[in-house]
Amino acid sequence: MVREHLEEFAFLSLIRHRSLFAPDFSCRQLARLDQRLAAHWDGLAEGWPMSLSVAREKIVAPADHWETYGALRVWFELGDATPGALAEGLAGLEAEALWPWREALCRCPQPIVRVLLPDHLLDHPDPSVQSTALFALGWHGLLPAAGADQWRRHADPLVRTCLARVAAWCGWPVETTTPLLADLDADEDRLVARAARWSAALLDPVAVADRCRQELAAEGADPFTITILGLIGTPADIDLLLASAARPGLADPALQALGDLGSPRAVTPLLAWLEDPEHGARTAAALEAILGAQAGPILEAGEAALRQEMWQQLHPRFADAARFYHGLSWQGQEDPQGDPPVLHWRRSLYEAGQPAGGVKKEIPDPWFTLAADGAPTPGR
Repeated sequence: MVREHLEEFAFLSLIRHRSLFAPDFSCRQLARLDQRLAAHWDGLAEGWPMSLSVAREKIVAPADHWETYGALRVWFELGDATPGALAEGLAGLEAEALWPWREALCRCPQPIVRVLLPDHLLDHPDPSVQSTALFALGWHGLLPAAGADQWRRHADPLVRTCLARVAAWCGWPVETTTPLLADLDADEDRLVARAARWSAALLDPVAVADRCRQELAAEGADPFTITILGLIGTPADIDLLLASAARPGLADPALQALGDLGSPRAVTPLLAWLEDPEHGARTAAALEAILGAQAGPILEAGEAALRQEMWQQLHPRFADAARFYHGLSWQGQEDPQGDPPVLHWRRSLYEAGQPAGGVKKEIPDPWFTLAADGAPTPGR
């Protein structure tokens, strides 16, 4: 029974992660999923100490990242984890193996994290230990600002990347965070620079969107700049993104960004891109991101003229708002609890001009593809 609880807890945690980016998964469904997770967690707590024994097996011989995550949660919250044992488990791990540890520590209650990650781990000689402590403490708002300059200049890019990634959540004064992210944005390591740019976008989306526009206009932008503009830009950016799509190597991220932007004004030029054999699939995905299921008949039409005619007939349904997400109006009066989590976040972002403080950690996050050129793959 304990093994089943742990396996189901791990599986539902994976589903929850993917559901944050799913167009057909609402906030209300997410809440019900959280209730199911809580029920399996209660089962693991009831099964102690057998739960701890099973968790240790999963940690020693990991087979699945999400099972490792679940096992670590049990060890951290129901077991006998200590700072020394945690550091020993982290030491020497490859970067790919670190994220279950980071995720587990981020989901742990803050008092437990404070005990497991004393400040001396922030100076640990092993980058795997130091970066994980930095990331988790930053997520919980427990990272001391006094060490920011030291970590910014760290020789290992993993440490600098984690600092860049959590800077938006640390609650540091703007006088500290703004120049720090500016320095990290100019880092020679691409992953560090991209993490810094996304963190800056969470803190000041208007300023970062302006910077992305300037770089795209200068034709020297990182493809990740296009991805960010698609997430935090405005319908006025359509022409700039279309121009970027015509440049070598930028078509895929630009087409993805047009879908993320959600403006019906982009549908007509996107229909023309469907004729491109190299980028037709990405274009179809962008149209579905705007129109939802109503894109299906258009995409199935065999002739370009017929597609344009079908869109003209469908257009009045998309004339009541400037932006849509899978057929749902961004500024509509839909029940927020019935919205997909990603749409709920975007609406909050644009209404407030800043990320909503209570949900800014539950956001569509291109972090998982920062190292790759092009747009993020939701739910990866």
